[in-house]
Amino acid sequence: MRPNNWRIVFVSLSLCSCALGAPLDLVTWNVESGDNDPAVIAAQLGNLPEFHLYGLAEVDPVNAGRYRQAVGDQFESLMSETGFRDRLLMMYDRTRLELLEQQELARYEGLLMNDVNRRHRSPLFATFRDRVTEESFKVVLVHLARGSSSLRTEQATALRAWLQDQTLPVLGIGDFNFDYSIVSERGNLAYKAFVLDDYWRWVRPDPLIDTNWSDSDGNGHDNFPNSVLDFAFVGGQARPWVSESEVVVRVDDFPDDNSTSDHRPVSLRITEMWTPEPGDVDWDRQVTVADLDLLTAKLLADTEDFAFDVNGDRSIDRRDRDVWIREVRQLYVGDANLDGGFDDRDIVQVFVSGEYRDGLAQNSTWATGDWDGDGEFDERDLVAAFIDGGYNKGPRGAMPVPEPNACWLAWNVVCIGFFAWRALRT
Repeated sequence: MRPNNWRIVFVSLSLCSCALGAPLDLVTWNVESGDNDPAVIAAQLGNLPEFHLYGLAEVDPVNAGRYRQAVGDQFESLMSETGFRDRLLMMYDRTRLELLEQQELARYEGLLMNDVNRRHRSPLFATFRDRVTEESFKVVLVHLARGSSSLRTEQATALRAWLQDQTLPVLGIGDFNFDYSIVSERGNLAYKAFVLDDYWRWVRPDPLIDTNWSDSDGNGHDNFPNSVLDFAFVGGQARPWVSESEVVVRVDDFPDDNSTSDHRPVSLRITEMWTPEPGDVDWDRQVTVADLDLLTAKLLADTEDFAFDVNGDRSIDRRDRDVWIREVRQLYVGDANLDGGFDDRDIVQVFVSGEYRDGLAQNSTWATGDWDGDGEFDERDLVAAFIDGGYNKGPRGAMPVPEPNACWLAWNVVCIGFFAWRALRT
C-alpha cells in the first residue's frame, strides 16, 4: 500500500463511468530538473495515487529510468528528443494502454511549436488504444516556452490549429505556462490563443489552487500567488467526455526546497468516453431545438469546429443544418413547435412571437420563425417553409409530398397572410 502523505483537492463531476466501470487516470507534473533530488522525486512519484499515464516535464534524461521504475514494472516510456536536460517524459501502463503511434512536432502549418534552434521542448504526441473501452485517442504532453511570450503564444496557436485537423479525441496535459490568475480568472496571450473558439476545454479543478511556487527574490514569499501554470484539457472529439480534475497537494509541498519540485501535479480522470448521438451538438444527451439554434448560430459565425459537422463530411456549412432538420429530426421546414408537422399552429406561434421583420439583427430562432437559418424572421422563411411542401401533411415521411406548383404556392401565400393577420389580432 502506498503511504498516504498526499492530500487531493478533488471535485467529482459525474457518476458515469467508462466501460466496465474503469476510469482512465492521467497526471502531469513538472518535476523541476536541475533543482531537485531525483531520488526524492522518484519516491514522491511512487507515493502518488496510481495512474495509467504520467506526463512529466523538465526531466533530465539520466533520471528517466529511475522515474519509470518508481511508477511500476508495467510502465513503458516515451521521451522527447528536444529540451536538452529539461525534456518531456510520458510513461504509460501497457496493461491498460496500447501505444499506436508517437510523434514530436517542431512546426505545424507554418506555426512554430519550438524555436528554429529547438532550444525549447517540442510537444510530444502519442496515440493510444484503451484496452478496456477499445477507444483510440491522442495525448499531447507540453511544456510551453517560459521565457518567450511570442513563442509561447505561437506554440498555443499551433496546438489549436493542429487540434482542428484531428479526427480522434485528444487529451492535452502539461506545464502550459499560461499564467492563469485565480483572482482575475484571466490568462496570458498564449492562454487566450489556445482556448479561442473552445476547441480545447479546460477540465478545471474545483477548488482551483496555485500549482507553482516561485520565490526568485528569496524572501520566502510566492512572487506569483494564485497562479496556475499546469493544466489538463480535453479537445476535439474528447470534449463531451465526462471528466474531472484534481490538484494533488503533498503535505508541506510549498514552499519547495532543493530536493523537491516547485510545481504541484495536476491529474485528469476520464469517467466516460461518451460520443453524442448525431445532432446533439450541445452535448446534453438530447436532440432538441436548442441544438438547432446553436448549430445555426455557429454557421452564422463561420465556425470551423467539427463538433457541428452533422453530416460527417468534414465541412461545416448549411448542409449540416439541412441534415439536422430533414434527417436527424425528420422535420418539415416550418415546424416551429417541433410537434412533427407544419400547420397553422406553427404560423400562429411565430407571428405571436413578434419578431417578423422587427429590425433587430439576427434575434430570431427556429421557434420564432427563423426557418432558413439567417437569424431573421421574414418573408423568406415563409417561402422556404411552403417550398419544403409540408404544410398540413403531417409528419415528414408519412406520405409522398407532391412537388409544389405556382398555384399551390400562391394559395399558401394567401394562407400565410390569413394566419399572420389572425395571429396579430390575437
